[in-house]
Amino acid sequence: MKKAAACLLAVLATTAQAENYVGGNMAFVDYDSDASLKAIVGRLGMTFGENLAGEVRLGKGYGTDTIDVSGYNVKVELETMYGVYGRFNMAVSSRAYPYVIAGYTRGKVKASISGIGSSTDTEGDLSYGFGLDYHVNEKLTINGEYMQYLDKSGADISALSIGVSTRF
Repeated sequence: MKKAAACLLAVLATTAQAENYVGGNMAFVDYDSDASLKAIVGRLGMTFGENLAGEVRLGKGYGTDTIDVSGYNVKVELETMYGVYGRFNMAVSSRAYPYVIAGYTRGKVKASISGIGSSTDTEGDLSYGFGLDYHVNEKLTINGEYMQYLDKSGADISALSIGVSTRF
C-alpha cells in the first residue's frame, strides 16, 4: 500500500501533461450502522485527460460516538484511514463532472469501555463510490461524494462528504 502511494506521488511530480489537484473533505462517517463519526480527508490527485484521475487520500477521524453493545457503553473512534483510488469522470456541462471512484482503503478504529479497556482494529478492503465535482472557476472545485470505504465483518465504514480542491 505504501509503495503504491509513493508510486502515485512520483507520477504526480513528474507528469507534465496531467493536471494535479489537492483538496480536503469533511466526511460524515457511518461505522457499522451504529456510530456516527467525522473525519477530515486530504486528497492529492492527478487527472489524465478529461475522464480519468488517480487519487491518494489520508483521513483523520475526530470526535467519538457511544454505542450500546450487550449493555456496555462502548466509545468508538475512527483514528485514521488512507487509500489509493482511480476515478472515471464524465462532463455533463462545462462545470459539472459526476464521477465513479474505486480503489483500496485501510482504516483504523478504536473502541473502548470506561474502566475496562480499549481495543484497536485495523482493516483494509476494496472501496467504491460516486460523487460530483463542480468547477467554480479554473482553479477551484467543490464536491459532494458517497464512499463505501470498508465492508468487512470486522468493520463497515461508509461516508457522505463535502469538500473543496484546487488545481495546479
